Amino acid sequence: MVAGSRAGPGGSDIGMAAIMAPQSAIQRTLLAYVRTQEDQADHAGVKFLNATGQSPKGMVDLFTRLTNESLSIRASSILSANPSDAGRTRRHAGRARQDEPQLGPQDSAELQLRHDMMRAKLSGFMDRPDTVARRYTLGDNSLPARYARAISATAIPI
Repeated sequence: MVAGSRAGPGGSDIGMAAIMAPQSAIQRTLLAYVRTQEDQADHAGVKFLNATGQSPKGMVDLFTRLTNESLSIRASSILSANPSDAGRTRRHAGRARQDEPQLGPQDSAELQLRHDMMRAKLSGFMDRPDTVARRYTLGDNSLPARYARAISATAIPI
């Protein structure tokens, strides 16, 4: 930076670039490592879903939706800690197709009810009461709807 400052106006930018370059390289290396870990976690998720006889279709659908939503706002993939959504979608669709019998079947009614109850519980605790009321209308007498409304009515606002 001293040599750059003697070079005249703007010369100190050279020194700053020399200081920042190693930090940038370290950041890119760390982010690449994190992306690898994320990808391995996604792979394990597909593996566990298949091992328990559940369809990985929801996971593939989620990554497809994330890809579609993030196309216009996605930052540079170099500076992202997550693998690219399009790449995730392609990889998991391929992994899911390897186990094609699991991709098609629907979850059992019992498993679907457990999932709906979990979503209702989260909604009841985390969403505003008016949001819960729109999502689970009074005309809906299903168990998840009653559960969400009851939690929403008794939850203490954060």
